[in-house]
Order: sequence, then C-alpha cells, then structure tokens
Amino acid sequence: MHMRSRHLLLILFAAGLLFAGACGSPSEDKEDCPSFADFQLYPEIGGADNVYELYVRLKSTDGSRKVDRVYAQLFFSSGESAGVTFDLVRTEADHLRFLRTFRGDEVCEAGTCSLYFRVIAHNTNGCTKSFETDIFQVVIDAGDDDVSDDDTTE
Repeated sequence: MHMRSRHLLLILFAAGLLFAGACGSPSEDKEDCPSFADFQLYPEIGGADNVYELYVRLKSTDGSRKVDRVYAQLFFSSGESAGVTFDLVRTEADHLRFLRTFRGDEVCEAGTCSLYFRVIAHNTNGCTKSFETDIFQVVIDAGDDDVSDDDTTE
C-alpha cells in the first residue's frame, strides 16, 4: 500500500502542476481588457499658443483591438477636476495608436496651470482601464492679452 500511495501522490502532484499551468496568467494576446503600452505628452512646459500632443499606444491584445473609445479627463495637480474631457482619435496607420492635440489656452485661462490627464479606454467587451499621465504645465503671461493694445495708433 505504501508504494501505491507514493504513485498516487506523484500522480496528484503532476495533475496539480498541469492544472496550475493551465490556469496561470493569460498571455498578452488573450487579455479581454484594454492594456496600455506607452504614452507621451509634450511639451512638458508651454504657453497659451503652444500646441500640445497627447499620444497613447495600446498593447497588442484582444482587449485592446476591441477598443471603441479612448478619452482623457483633465485634472489640476491638486487632484481637482478641470472640467475638460478630450476624445483621442485612432490613427489610420496604426489601430493601436491614439492622438489628441490641443492648445495651451484650451486648458488654462491665466497664470501657471499644473495639469495631468486620466486616460481611459473602453472596449466592446465592456471592460475599462485607465492610467494617469505625468504633470505638464501651461504658463500664460499676463502681458499676452495686451498685444492687441499695441496695434492701435492714433
């Protein structure tokens, strides 16, 4: 009986290893939810007339290929919502790449604004994933609004 117990224990151990391997973490390609690979937000510091670009690239997974919307909610560095949401546009050349450009004066009214985005991706499976970008700054000088006053000569 002792030999039989040892064989049974080995069989159960081997079955456990097979079961654990089959139920392990899914491969990158089989994920059901969107997954982010990379992002870039530049410039890090700019002014009212600067064009900023937010670039997001998704990982090549089943969940990412089924993304139907990627958008970015703007927040002040304090965590307070800035009340701005931008939809990102999927590029034609790469279906996993999303872009959005905006001007500094679209996100900051005056002074220095330290901001970040919470980027959110939804897919057709109903799964949502998000991440937060690094902080960027928009600096608007008080003298920028007075430019039109210099043009009047009488």
